[in-house]
Amino acid sequence: MSKPSVVLWGIGNPLYGDDAAGTVFADMLKNKEPEWLKVFKCETVPENYVAPLRMLSPEVLLIVDAADLGKRPGVMKRMTLKDFSNISFSTHGISLDLLLEGIDSRVIIIGIQPLTRDLALEEISEPVRSALEELEDIIISRSWDRIEDLHHEKRSPR
Repeated sequence: MSKPSVVLWGIGNPLYGDDAAGTVFADMLKNKEPEWLKVFKCETVPENYVAPLRMLSPEVLLIVDAADLGKRPGVMKRMTLKDFSNISFSTHGISLDLLLEGIDSRVIIIGIQPLTRDLALEEISEPVRSALEELEDIIISRSWDRIEDLHHEKRSPR
């Protein structure tokens, strides 16, 4: 098996409704992993996956997680580590920008707006499930750059 060029971390707490979006997504992709992709279901402890990330040294680290983006449920946005100062990721102990300091991979975070993060043993909400199904096609086709950035700058042509 060749070394994967992309590693995906699914982050979230499966006990808190839509907060499980990243872990549900990791489960969805686990049986469909193309050769270029390695999927890790990190749950609430992404720090446990830094050593494998360093060993694999992929070109891209994709992180999928529920994030309070202030949007309607199921909206996906692409972010960088710089975006973390204004976004609520409540289930991680260590901030990802500190955790990934010194990582050479391009880090892309895909945040999905949850409907609810209440303690819930039922499945994730329908808007988040639909977003994950759409995201599955996006990841398999390697077209994550088509996900809109969290901050869209308007630039005038020169």
